[in-house]
Amino acid sequence: EIQFADGQKYIISYSAAGIGDLVVVAKVDEATAFRAVQSLIAKSILFFAALIAGTLLISFVASTQLTSTLRELSDATKEISRGQFDIRVEPHTTDEVGGLVEGFNLMASEVSRLMREAAEGARIENEMTTVRAVQTALFPEAQANFGPLRISGHFEPAGQCGGDWWHYSRVGKKVFIWMGDAAGHGASTALVTSAAASASAVIEMMGDTSPGQALTILNRAI
Repeated sequence: EIQFADGQKYIISYSAAGIGDLVVVAKVDEATAFRAVQSLIAKSILFFAALIAGTLLISFVASTQLTSTLRELSDATKEISRGQFDIRVEPHTTDEVGGLVEGFNLMASEVSRLMREAAEGARIENEMTTVRAVQTALFPEAQANFGPLRISGHFEPAGQCGGDWWHYSRVGKKVFIWMGDAAGHGASTALVTSAAASASAVIEMMGDTSPGQALTILNRAI
């Protein structure tokens, strides 16, 4: 940096020309030289300001979307705690948060399915308990004596209820002994045995009926 006699400042640069002792000298006005630097600094400041503003904007949008998704997950979790298992959260991204949402939806769907199966199982359990109670009422006492005739019976289904049925009764001088097995198992077969028990009670009251006639009437009734 050199100041000439007129007070003007210049930036002097020099370098050997590589030819003998020649030296190349360049003179640039200091104000002109630093004007370019100042312009570069101003542009750099503007660029970094824009970069920071863009980064803040992107961060704000991303954080807003993230907190929004997390808020939805939190609300959905509260709904599940109240027993609302069919709730779903819409995934807005495909990143880790989106994977978390998909996992939550899968969990809620699985819990909802298990709750439905549990409710259905409880309903069937209650129905089967009722059917078994009704079926048990169709069986007579396990032991009976009718003069010289001694009757002993035992019934134990493989499941809660089955299609096996037996019964006895004394009408006048006759002793009726019924034994049957409806195909299958479960509530439907228990209903068939209930129908057989009802029909047998009617047949017993009909008086003088042969075994063949009794079975014919029983088949028609069922």
